[in-house]
Amino acid sequence: MDAVADAFEQAERRLTEWGLACRRESDRLGLPRISSIQVMIEHVRREDRLARGVRRKRLKSIEAREKAGKLTAQGKQTKVARKPTPVINSAVLEVDAIVARMPGWMQATIIRSYLYGQPDKTACQDLRIRKELYRRRREAAVEYVAERLQTSGNRR
Repeated sequence: MDAVADAFEQAERRLTEWGLACRRESDRLGLPRISSIQVMIEHVRREDRLARGVRRKRLKSIEAREKAGKLTAQGKQTKVARKPTPVINSAVLEVDAIVARMPGWMQATIIRSYLYGQPDKTACQDLRIRKELYRRRREAAVEYVAERLQTSGNRR
């Protein structure tokens, strides 16, 4: 019984870390706070593909500008900052993959509790279910995550 309680606590701790990492990276990348890690990765990849596909003007050499008489100190400002890329922990990715494969009713409770950080009272009001039912669903979802984490740990 003690091992089951430890697994449950570990799963809750990992889910909390997952939610915090998702919110932190969403803020850093300027995405909505509801984005999961996979959504953030896809967003960054999409932006990179778009940036590579954009044709850029070829810069003229200084000699060519001197010959044309257009060498001035005035110019356009350019961005020097690097694009932010998501910093991803493998443990967070593992939890993100488990949550992505969950049934919808489990995902709803996990996402509201750990990704959004909503209290049970607010979440059950939004879902229009009783508080006891919401808590049972959340506990079942955390147990599901705990089982998946244990089976993935045994495969390694």
